[in-house]
Amino acid sequence: MISMYLMFVQLGLLNTYIGLVIGHTVITLPVCVWLLKNFFDQLPVEVEEAAFVDGASRAYTLFRIVLPMARPALGASAIFVFVTSWNELLFGLTFVSSTSMRPLPAGISMSFLTEFEGAWSEMMALSVMVSLPIFLLFTVFQRTFMSGVTAGAVKG
Repeated sequence: MISMYLMFVQLGLLNTYIGLVIGHTVITLPVCVWLLKNFFDQLPVEVEEAAFVDGASRAYTLFRIVLPMARPALGASAIFVFVTSWNELLFGLTFVSSTSMRPLPAGISMSFLTEFEGAWSEMMALSVMVSLPIFLLFTVFQRTFMSGVTAGAVKG
């Protein structure tokens, strides 16, 4: 974290949205690559070969055959990235000092916690309101997310 902070100082990325985006990308990208690589390794190669035999191009095979089969893993990765970035507190406190640019968790903690006391009831009420988009996102994409989590769990 210290080396990332020093690099952001040298590049002038403190107090910028692009700095927060780069920080979140650096943290979430390895897990997403690992998740997607394992999922793509389990996809049957025979389906791609059959598409090539039928005369499909590489792009057609990717967009019309492989990506629809990978929808559960892509959904699980997208939800992981969104939830991780939405709940991230450390980058918002470290890389952003202006109050107008702070992410929600950092803004809540800086607004309601003082040196000697905290407005706990107000902070908890706002925290519940902030968690509603994640709940709604999970509710909408629940089928995709659960099929991504349970993919490969049962042979059939």
